[in-house]
Amino acid sequence: MKINQDRFRQGLRQYRTRSQTIAIAIDDPESYLEPTLRLLQDRSAILRWCAIRILAEIGDERAIEPLTALRDRGKHPVEIADALRAISGQDPDAAGESGELGDTPSATPSALTDDQLIQASVKDIPASVSGQTPHYHIKVALKDERSQEIMVDFSRTDPDGRAIVYLCTACAAVDPAKYEEVLKLNMIIPYGAIGIANVDEEICFAMVNTYLRETANPREIGFSIMTLAREGDTIEKLLGG
Repeated sequence: MKINQDRFRQGLRQYRTRSQTIAIAIDDPESYLEPTLRLLQDRSAILRWCAIRILAEIGDERAIEPLTALRDRGKHPVEIADALRAISGQDPDAAGESGELGDTPSATPSALTDDQLIQASVKDIPASVSGQTPHYHIKVALKDERSQEIMVDFSRTDPDGRAIVYLCTACAAVDPAKYEEVLKLNMIIPYGAIGIANVDEEICFAMVNTYLRETANPREIGFSIMTLAREGDTIEKLLGG
């Protein structure tokens, strides 16, 4: 099957379709291997990240050389190390790797309870956790003594009935006068999306992101928590939240 590269990129860019697009690519490796390899050269960090995840799940050894080349350029060293380990079954020659989220190995998602997934996700980031499954609140410490709270909800499902991990952080009170501004922000933020959400019984502008529960792992959930915290705090300042 010939894949429309632009449609593939768009599916991965949008948070509502990202998990489904990744799952489709993993389920059809023969069709999606080459389009995914091309994404390793994309300017978008989130598209490269999606490509690395897909290639790790596909497990085709043809991905080893381009992944190694990308790692040698200093891009996504920790994520690529995990992918190379998944593909080859061996530890890659990547001594001294480090990443903002630490070097905790990825765990098999199906082997983790919700609580274990959350605890492993925040292990190497400045955050505290409250709540219990299926609802957690994670307070992330940021610069200048600021903080941002991320809500993680394990109770939701996608249209096909598959369990998802839903992450959300409130940014500002809803103001109809700012709808246009928020829509414009949605076009430029590199990760997640801004919408209107009910957070702790308050309707607000919020940043959200989702993952399929069956494939979510601590590294990507931790990355999402930290990124939503930073982006949400920035948007909160812009919107006067």
